[in-house]
Amino acid sequence: MADSLKELSISKDNLTKKDLPIKNFEKIRYLGKGSYARVFLVKSKINNQTYAMKIIPKSTDGKKSEVKIERDVMLKLNHKGIIKLYGTFYDKENTYFLLEYVPNGSLADLLKKMTILPLDLAQHYCAEIVDVLEYMHSKGIVHRDVKPENIMLSEDYHLKLGDFGSAKFIDTKTSAKHKVEKFVGSPEYVSPEVLLEEESGPASDLWALGCIVYQLCIGVLPFSNEKEYFLLEAIANARYKFPDGIDDDVIDLCKKLLVLDPKKRLGSGPEGSNLSYKDLKQHRFFKEVKFDEVFKIKPNIPLEIMDKPKIEKKPSEGSEDDPGDSSDEDFSSENSNKSSTNENKLVKEGIVLKKCGWIFYKQRKLKLTSKPSLSYYEPVKGYYKGDVAITKKTKAVKVTATKFHVITDKRTYYFEGLSPSDTEQWIELINSIINYYYLPSP
Repeated sequence: MADSLKELSISKDNLTKKDLPIKNFEKIRYLGKGSYARVFLVKSKINNQTYAMKIIPKSTDGKKSEVKIERDVMLKLNHKGIIKLYGTFYDKENTYFLLEYVPNGSLADLLKKMTILPLDLAQHYCAEIVDVLEYMHSKGIVHRDVKPENIMLSEDYHLKLGDFGSAKFIDTKTSAKHKVEKFVGSPEYVSPEVLLEEESGPASDLWALGCIVYQLCIGVLPFSNEKEYFLLEAIANARYKFPDGIDDDVIDLCKKLLVLDPKKRLGSGPEGSNLSYKDLKQHRFFKEVKFDEVFKIKPNIPLEIMDKPKIEKKPSEGSEDDPGDSSDEDFSSENSNKSSTNENKLVKEGIVLKKCGWIFYKQRKLKLTSKPSLSYYEPVKGYYKGDVAITKKTKAVKVTATKFHVITDKRTYYFEGLSPSDTEQWIELINSIINYYYLPSP
């Protein structure tokens, strides 16, 4: 792979490469999206290697600092359990991250298939996460959004941590607190100190580890509630419980990670203390694990999971197709011209309120097109903020006279129209366009 990268002229210390235009990549299929980027499986026309291409629109001006930090963090890290960034470059419209392609989905996808992992597999995967966190924290980096959706599965089913958009550099040589400028992470995995905007540090990732240990071994999250107030209250008070019949080692490890005081979490202490990473790795939950070999021993994935064929669906079959606009439908100009012949009409555009974070609603300009695509923008300057990944299973539902939800395979988007009639129109048009687009061919 190293030789092929030289052919691509990608340099870790150079953001731009005029000899690496986006037209040199062929888009194979859409892989997924984050809060401000889309990811595609691509193939280089130069060396025929496949990569994951993360595309970040330059219109997301409010995310410039996050993009820079993500680039700087990933270029600093070199670990078997972390997705590799080969290089970055940009053009007039987008910034591009050329990433290692990880083919077996995410840990979240595995949990959907298995719900609860066998204890030996849970121990192995938790050990891999511990190994990655110890390495990352030793480099002065906190991820701040460790969750199964951001942990990918390699070709041989080892874990690889990705999505460093919320990461932060910290000073590991001082005891200074790392103030939380704004909430980052996912509600179910966020630590109490981040929730209360007190401080953010390596211990925040260890809290997320505790949530994941609980989830892998018990099949549910320690903190989950449809009503956000009760979810946040439970986290702020570290209020959770264990069902009957749970392994004692699982319970003990969770209790030592899901601790309100971040300084008392196992793994958060300095070397030589009784809360160091050494003590975390010596916890009896990991008694069967050899940490120096954890990325050498293949995880014991059930055969029925590994042997299940991977079906790559076309957009018309309802896969998670590209949810964005048509500007980068194909990377080469030749293919772009071909796609432009497909007329994509604007169906409805207007101001709505969109739920951002847990509680607050912000004004957004919502745009529905016949592709179909549903995108939202900052209403004054028109900055692109994101889009809804539409499949044939996506649907809009009425909640109150003015509030409606757009439910997708992976998440629910919360909107509020300007009036009851406006809300009714959004719901009717969204559902009509989706039903028409995915109508089976005669």
